[in-house]
Amino acid sequence: MTTTKQEGKQIRVLDEFATLQGTGHLVGTRQYFVRLAGCSVTDCRIRSVCDEAGALNPRAGECVDHRRIVRDARREVGANGWLHVTGGEPLDQQDALADLLHEARRCGLRTHLQTSGARTTELEFDWTTVSPKSDDYRLTSGSELVLVDTGFELEDLRVIARDTRFLHYFLQPLWGDEAAVTAAKVCTAAKCGLPWRLTDQMHKRWAIR
Repeated sequence: MTTTKQEGKQIRVLDEFATLQGTGHLVGTRQYFVRLAGCSVTDCRIRSVCDEAGALNPRAGECVDHRRIVRDARREVGANGWLHVTGGEPLDQQDALADLLHEARRCGLRTHLQTSGARTTELEFDWTTVSPKSDDYRLTSGSELVLVDTGFELEDLRVIARDTRFLHYFLQPLWGDEAAVTAAKVCTAAKCGLPWRLTDQMHKRWAIR
């Protein structure tokens, strides 16, 4: 019985590290990142150029006790700091993620989820970033939508803003593409009264993780 209980508290993790948030509304905020292993979004538009390709494998990494993750996070970001759960697709591990979320809150940490939105969830985070990588995303509300620009037109941006409910909307250039093209789309959207703002993967420009 003891073994079963302990296994239920574990979550499969590829990587953990503390760094500055590089995109979206919380850019520049120090957070403790927990990158979960596995991604079920097989129709992802950028899967072939995923910058975290190691996280696609659901058997990658190792099973980790959620209490140890929270202890390390508190040491790195403080008792009121941010625990950032990303992937892969973190909502593929919702049962184990619920334990991690509960422990983080019990210890005073603020929680940040970054997801493709391919799965819905009843788990409540302090901040939810949805970054869809396919047209079929089901999580259509949250703190912010970060859309990687893979050729979206103005009408696409209009429809997405109309059909979703986020506090903030960001368009992000695909890394390696000309950022000015995406910036021009954001300027045009603003002239039309649409809520889109420009973001980027600033951690790459800062040469940090």
